[in-house]
Amino acid sequence: MLRGSLPIPGPSMEVYSVSNNEYAGKIPATFCNTGTLNVLDLSNNNLNGMIPQCFENLSDLEILKLQNNSFHGDIPRIGSNRCLDLEAIDLSYNQLQGKLPRSIANCAQLMVLNLGNNQISDTFPSWLGVLQQLRVLILRSNAFHGIIGKPASSHEFPKLSIIDLSSNDFSSLLPSDYLENWNAMKSVDANEIHIQYMVLSSGVYGDTFYYDYAIRVFGKGVELKYFKTPYLLRLIDLSSNRFEGEIPGIIGNLRWLNVLNLSNNTLTGLIPSSLGA
Repeated sequence: MLRGSLPIPGPSMEVYSVSNNEYAGKIPATFCNTGTLNVLDLSNNNLNGMIPQCFENLSDLEILKLQNNSFHGDIPRIGSNRCLDLEAIDLSYNQLQGKLPRSIANCAQLMVLNLGNNQISDTFPSWLGVLQQLRVLILRSNAFHGIIGKPASSHEFPKLSIIDLSSNDFSSLLPSDYLENWNAMKSVDANEIHIQYMVLSSGVYGDTFYYDYAIRVFGKGVELKYFKTPYLLRLIDLSSNRFEGEIPGIIGNLRWLNVLNLSNNTLTGLIPSSLGA
């Protein structure tokens, strides 16, 4: 129940976490003077204004969580300088606009990108396919639009396990070429079966601590909240767009898929028999 303006972090601070309080106002630009910040978690407060553009200079950042506030304007060009260690970006449930910065593709260790429930207007970010560690991509309830074409190569999105593109304005056929590429939904490495939850790591004073990653997804019209996201969860939600045509039989090859939502589109034809195999 802390309230008021955000306290200014010290110059050597590594972890700044004030989530689930009642802080209000803007993020001061002085936050960018903290060159050692690994974790910045301001989620679930009453903050507003624009995210400072100087956030692109937070080169040591590993976890950025600003969800459930009232931020607006464009997303800073995160990754334009250096983002070798950035693992998670969660800006969901704000009022962010504009396009998705292409600089995010420079964040080679990124595992989670959640931009759901904003006002971002852009085409499908196929350029994120170069991120070899990306497991979670959530773009639901924005103004993404256009055709999801073919991937540039068969090596795009190799570890993608959760993708939510629902409630946008995507059109044309379902992205069967991408479905063919999503190998993480076809099988699971035997070494991964014992891992229960998806965690994000960060080093502090030579040690490592872990952040459990929470997620909201929808199934049969019901919001499901995972306070710890199951590591083996496999989900595709393409509902509430303008997809048309038939359901590609290739979906039947995604044998580890737990949730598939194609509702509220204009699909035709038969349900592929491969889904029942």
